Amino acid sequence: MFAVDSIQVGDFLQANFDERVTTVSLIGAGMFSQAFSFTVGQQALIFRLNPSEEDFQKDAFAFQHFSAPTVPIPRVLGIGRFDGTRHFAITTRCPGQTLQVMDERAVRSVVSQLFQTLNTIHHTDVSGYMGWGLTDTTGDGRFASWTQYLLSFYDQKFAFTWPELIQQTFLEQEVYETCFNAMKRLLAYCPTEKYLVHGDFGFDNVLSD
Repeated sequence: MFAVDSIQVGDFLQANFDERVTTVSLIGAGMFSQAFSFTVGQQALIFRLNPSEEDFQKDAFAFQHFSAPTVPIPRVLGIGRFDGTRHFAITTRCPGQTLQVMDERAVRSVVSQLFQTLNTIHHTDVSGYMGWGLTDTTGDGRFASWTQYLLSFYDQKFAFTWPELIQQTFLEQEVYETCFNAMKRLLAYCPTEKYLVHGDFGFDNVLSD
């Protein structure tokens, strides 16, 4: 799947969103997605591309149900199809930059708030939702229990399994079995309360101003 450039995005936005779109610029790309900043008048917005429409639908759900002053989540303004293989989402733009591009001094200055935010997320009560683990677009988990989820190897974007990783990559079977068996022994101590978990709270996914 080829990458899309700023000119293509600008043309698409002017034709399908607002003819006043200007200053389109690529700001990041991950394993599955690309992100661009752009402006309409004085409003700063973000345009993202991803093969999975579900990812964007979950973003919209998160904003509607979990956004708070202590856990800011961008508002999703629109979701649609970009081409035959990709979907797009347009969101408001949050101030700041990802932690991965900040210097060590700047990162150290926000570590305390970083953990406060994570703690707030983890104390969000989601007991009213069905299931456990990776959620669907309505907030329900895909597994019957947290233990079931932890013992699984599930991500809707990947088809490989643990044995395939051992056979095809540098993953060592002895290391895997030692860690997996230790986790299984500890599962008996897992709490049964249900809370929200951020599944990818990494330095490339967290913004700070």
